[in-house]
Amino acid sequence: EEVTIVPSNSKAASPQRPSKPKVETDTACIPEKIKPSRAKKPAVACDWKAPAPSEYAEVHDTLIQSFGKPHIRTDGNSRSACGRKRSVLDAAVAIILSQNTSNINSSRALKSMNEAFPEGAAQIIAAPEEELEVAIRCGGLSKMKASRIHGLLRQISETRQGDLSLEYMRDLPTEQAKEELTAIKGLGPKSVACILAFTLDREDLAVDTHVHRVC
Repeated sequence: EEVTIVPSNSKAASPQRPSKPKVETDTACIPEKIKPSRAKKPAVACDWKAPAPSEYAEVHDTLIQSFGKPHIRTDGNSRSACGRKRSVLDAAVAIILSQNTSNINSSRALKSMNEAFPEGAAQIIAAPEEELEVAIRCGGLSKMKASRIHGLLRQISETRQGDLSLEYMRDLPTEQAKEELTAIKGLGPKSVACILAFTLDREDLAVDTHVHRVC
């Protein structure tokens, strides 16, 4: 009987698997946007034009007919942290509570803070930061937000010579009010837009998960 000896430094040839049949791609059946890169795409000129004012008005009227005219709150105090507030300072403090959390959590934190500090901003700034942190803990990120709120109140007090109020902004042009709010540490573009739109009744839009409609 013959015996085949394979050297230890050589590899035995493994059996070859049958190759899959090559499938030709019919690029005519593929949408233009996902055709293989080898398929040459014709140049497309962009002829888009901005809608005319009459077209904007038509969309506006269609929304009103479909959903009704939105109710604009002109007074009162919203329970939502990012909603309308009686004072601009209250809005600035509350909007910090709404950052990086849900509307439910921020509203709970606002309620808890108001119960712990019924006298408002003057009582908050006089208390240790840790007390504020405990009061707003239910809203999440309490350490960071307590620091921001205390810093905001200190900055306003220093800028306004001890006057903890931002009511003067109601008389400022929108761009100037936006500039001064943006200069306050802790208030970003979204927070500033919420204060302008909901509390100062300015034509500004907050790009935010809590804003459901533009009309």
